[in-house]
Amino acid sequence: MPLERHRQDESGHYYSHRDLEKDKATLLAWKAVKIDRRIEALWFPPFHGAYIEQHGKKYSLVNERILNDLGKMYAFILSENPDLLMNRPRPEERGIL
Repeated sequence: MPLERHRQDESGHYYSHRDLEKDKATLLAWKAVKIDRRIEALWFPPFHGAYIEQHGKKYSLVNERILNDLGKMYAFILSENPDLLMNRPRPEERGIL
């Protein structure tokens, strides 16, 4: 059975791929509330969300709420699989330090 068609109201906005990519490059001059909203609106792992770009490299942005949620998920995963923590390479082994 086909879905019934409904006309969209004129208040919406279509985001092209170009628009979305432009919006992902968050402007640091914005107010904190706008930055938080943009970061959360564009957060959709495993894809890049909002980011800053420096020297041709993208750095993804997360806000405090997303970071807290990720921490809770990470803690839960480790509580269910403690061997993951035991086998985790040290930062210097991962080339971080």
